[in-house]
Amino acid sequence: MDKPRSAIGIGSLRIVGIYAACASLWILFSDQALCLLFHDPAEIAFVGTLKGWLFVAVTSVLLLILLKQDAGRWPQPRDVGGADGTGVRPWRLIAAFASLSLVLVILGVTVYGIVADSLRNRENEQLGTIAEFKKDQIENWMANRRSDLLSYMENPFYAGALTSLRTGFDETLHKQLVARLERTRTVRGYAGIEMLDTAGQVVAAAGEACRHGAEFQAAARQAFDQSEPVLLDLHRAGPGEPVRLAYLAAIKDARRPERPSVGLAVFTIDPDRALYPMLGAWPTKSNSGVTLLVRRDGDHVVFLSDLRLRDDKPLTLRLPLTRRELPAVQAVTRGSGIYEGRDYREQPVLTAVRPVAGTPWMLVAKIDQEEIFAGVRFAAWVCGGLIAAGIMVVG
Repeated sequence: MDKPRSAIGIGSLRIVGIYAACASLWILFSDQALCLLFHDPAEIAFVGTLKGWLFVAVTSVLLLILLKQDAGRWPQPRDVGGADGTGVRPWRLIAAFASLSLVLVILGVTVYGIVADSLRNRENEQLGTIAEFKKDQIENWMANRRSDLLSYMENPFYAGALTSLRTGFDETLHKQLVARLERTRTVRGYAGIEMLDTAGQVVAAAGEACRHGAEFQAAARQAFDQSEPVLLDLHRAGPGEPVRLAYLAAIKDARRPERPSVGLAVFTIDPDRALYPMLGAWPTKSNSGVTLLVRRDGDHVVFLSDLRLRDDKPLTLRLPLTRRELPAVQAVTRGSGIYEGRDYREQPVLTAVRPVAGTPWMLVAKIDQEEIFAGVRFAAWVCGGLIAAGIMVVG
């Protein structure tokens, strides 16, 4: 029986309409996803080609389903298979549909893998750039702190003042010395500055005093033995005390360098004023990007800065080096590089690690993999949903 012409026209319009709707949605969502995920022209061209192949596969399956369904609405001649058995048989249509569906799945998985690898490589490169930038930023900041101490070491006023006050107290000179310390402390943002004699007694001070514990004594001995400022690493003076950092430098008479040191300058730094804010500022738009400082302490890694989504304060979280999946452990055991693993929240992350010169610190820049691949996963779900919706509509 032949189809009525009006029915043929309606069926054809129905097929064309569904095809046009699905194709338009595909182009709309896939092009937006392409622009969102890629910026390099070569990557856009390559993925665009893959997207075109996937479009052909999707539309081929869709057309096959529509045509098969439309043909099935009408009675077919009994000899549709042909007298010689060479006609189209239902199992052949099913086999063709299954083959195209398999091709579609394989192609989709392949495209997803290529796009995901491209995103991972791009993010690794960006993480490396961020880690390098943060490392340079911290090193420049610390170089400025050392420069402040060198200016004190080379200024004859301080050596002369320490020598004079050690032999006899001069109130006017003491006030001048304290005023200079206070001006430097205020302008340069230090928590405190102290001038000590060779016996470790405070001669003059401005602001917060540095606790003179065992670590301080070791750093002071080292400072007296060399001509460069010595770092007293991030520490707490006691339980509940704030985290502090300090630089120590021996004061000598620059005009008579052969003579022994006459005292010690101690510059105490509050990391909350500059160091930690530098770490917390992520240079791009991100919900999970974060920069950390860590250092090795025996068989553990110690987190020196604030942690996201955890209440642990700096210097309180210590994790064993046996947890090799941790980016912090990878940082202190393997050094500079790009790594994948699970962080202290048990979340999969990508990380870039760089050493901070002049310190035992390793800088870790990390971002959640969930954030990196959210766009491509969304696009995959949209494409899969469109295919499933098309099958349901014509089914």
